[in-house]
Amino acid sequence: MKKTTIILYLIFALSWNTISQNNKFVNINSVGIGLNRNLIIPHDDTLKPITSNSINHFELLLTRQTNGEKDWHSFIKYPEVGIVIKALDFNNPEVLGHSLGALPFLNIKLGSYSKFNTSIRIGVGLAYLSKKYNQLSNPLNVAISSSLNLIGDMNLTIGYPITERIIMNLNFNALHLSNGSVKKPNYGLNLIGVGIGVNYTINKQNPVNSIPIEQRLSNSFYWISLAGGFKEVGDAGGPLYYPITSQFSYIKPLYHYIQLGASIDLIYDKSARFHIRKAGNTYNPPKDDFSAGVSSRIQISLNKTCFYGELGIYLYKPNPRFPIIYQRLGFNYQLSRFLYYFMALKTHGNRADHIDIGLAVKL
Repeated sequence: MKKTTIILYLIFALSWNTISQNNKFVNINSVGIGLNRNLIIPHDDTLKPITSNSINHFELLLTRQTNGEKDWHSFIKYPEVGIVIKALDFNNPEVLGHSLGALPFLNIKLGSYSKFNTSIRIGVGLAYLSKKYNQLSNPLNVAISSSLNLIGDMNLTIGYPITERIIMNLNFNALHLSNGSVKKPNYGLNLIGVGIGVNYTINKQNPVNSIPIEQRLSNSFYWISLAGGFKEVGDAGGPLYYPITSQFSYIKPLYHYIQLGASIDLIYDKSARFHIRKAGNTYNPPKDDFSAGVSSRIQISLNKTCFYGELGIYLYKPNPRFPIIYQRLGFNYQLSRFLYYFMALKTHGNRADHIDIGLAVKL
């Protein structure tokens, strides 16, 4: 539990630093509330008995309008940044209970049609859940086994101004809660829903003269990284393993803040022994502790913080549990001219494998 708390706190702290700019949340321009109705989508038959009810989902938003002080503001049409507090009632008090979460977010404007405005809001943060798996007191909750979890949110909003300061919203949202397989069981919860909301503008933000777009990554570069993590395998209370991942990447700018890349991935993961033996096969160390693959990457760089996604394919994988395709979603933060800190969630389809935390050097 202590390890989980430390990892999730780091994710929250760095995400908050990213959206707040200079470590301060100042000049709140608007506040908003929303009420949503969500359905839990069971992505495994094991979840169906505990996720049959629709749930209520309340949110409170504190928002700041970017004004062009950073060069990336104008690049993505002066987005809003802020934090949203979410309260969820899972309508199953004995098994799933309630959840309270906080998510830094980025709200990107898509366009205007007549008086209607559309935007997409993306946020990642932490959520506390009042109920978790317990072998004796709560064996049915195979979805969540830790009190603190990652929560991801994507929200499509259609807004209509009632007055100069009041906007009514229609929201379509999708959420995911999971601990990244730090502790089992961890099927996680996927939710989709629709809701209504209202935003009140406290003060309008006047744009300043934008900083000209810089070609900060005018040249391609190489990237070497090393990361470690931990994960529990098998059933709840199963053995704990510590995978190590190294990458050698080539990254090429595509357009201003968008880069494409390709990587060679080498993974040392002794949890393969558990699944090899479970499948009735012979485990051959140390060869079976290694896997290798190649991956492609797309990333968006905003000042010192970069968000990225990767899609990879294994060239060698002794672990029979893994499919041939894997993914990563993460971010890195620039510590110095050449040194970066990063964190990423590795998945196989909709199944989380583990969270990577590491350092990278830009060459």
